[in-house]
Amino acid sequence: MIQLRKNCNHPDLLESAFDGSYFYPPVEQIVKQCGKFKLLDRLLNRLFALKHKVLIFSQWTKILDIMEYYFSENGFEVCRIDGLVKLEERRRQIEEFNDVNSNYRIFLLSTRAGGLGINLTAADTCILYDSDWNPQMDLQAMDRCHRIGQTKPVHVYRLATAQSIEVLIFSQWTKILDIMEYYFSENGFEVCRIDGLVKLEERRRQIEEFNDVNSNYRIFLLSTRAGGLGINLTAADTCILYDSDWNPQMDLQAMDRCHRIGQTKPVHVYRLATAQSIEGRILKRAFSKLKLEHVVIEKGQFHQERLKSNTLVNSEEEEILALLKYQETAEDKLIQTDISDEDLDRVLDRSDMIAGSSDGKENNAADGAIPLKGPGWEAVIPSAAGGVLSTLNS
Repeated sequence: MIQLRKNCNHPDLLESAFDGSYFYPPVEQIVKQCGKFKLLDRLLNRLFALKHKVLIFSQWTKILDIMEYYFSENGFEVCRIDGLVKLEERRRQIEEFNDVNSNYRIFLLSTRAGGLGINLTAADTCILYDSDWNPQMDLQAMDRCHRIGQTKPVHVYRLATAQSIEVLIFSQWTKILDIMEYYFSENGFEVCRIDGLVKLEERRRQIEEFNDVNSNYRIFLLSTRAGGLGINLTAADTCILYDSDWNPQMDLQAMDRCHRIGQTKPVHVYRLATAQSIEGRILKRAFSKLKLEHVVIEKGQFHQERLKSNTLVNSEEEEILALLKYQETAEDKLIQTDISDEDLDRVLDRSDMIAGSSDGKENNAADGAIPLKGPGWEAVIPSAAGGVLSTLNS
């Protein structure tokens, strides 16, 4: 997958690795080799003719190297920030770029190293040459020229290769919603739907209708990113993640749509994944990432502890290293082609989520059934402290 993304960004990312060459091809060849670079070349020629200042972001420092060579061969002075640039050099370049009398028209930045804490309001154009796995990184990158002091309208351009892995990864899978909407309509169900094309007023109308206790709407279809934040759907008591987002935080936000203030019913979350597929590996890495965040944040400042005592508890260090490694377990190899009715009833059972009975005593009827687990499925039981989401994080 990474190799496919490299090929979308520029073939030289692959060619130089295979032929061992450390020399760039002629500038004309660099442009002709890549559709993105052709568009970038045309776009920049027009922007510079209109005296615009431009920020260009890429995840790959090798892409920044190619761009820097391209611009130097064409006589342009550029600023650049990536992970190797020291603090003082960053400050000097930012000051020079923001100077109204400066000749610098281009600032090359790696998305993560140049995405936070940098003010580049002299620029009025932001080009995302490739998209980050985490969309928040791209939003932070765009904010470099959307800062206090910005007086000009700002344009943001995101480049992506048509009919490629880039579009597959970063699209919102609205086709799946189309298929589901057709399926439900053919079975006589009324559905609400929110994706990136639905306007604000229509969103509000659908949310109100779905939350109405007298409504006939039982199903709400949402694209994970467009429908993941700022939406209250407490009328729902079940959340199904048909596919998982690359960023596990997006899925947690999606779950929160029915875990809101005003929710009075126990909520079940179901995540669907195909056994022994790329989905399973992505999902496992996502949970490892959430656990790693928990270890780092909750167990607390192990970096400071190391500086103070030069020692670290072995169990903590081993736990962190284990989270960083991918290890296939015996459970990962299990295949269950079907889930029995008995298994499905146990997964659907919500008695374990009710805190207490009407007489105030603890309801422990489901204790014997915990954990609910089988080949390819598992019910995550909420912890006493923070519910399902807290359990997922810890």
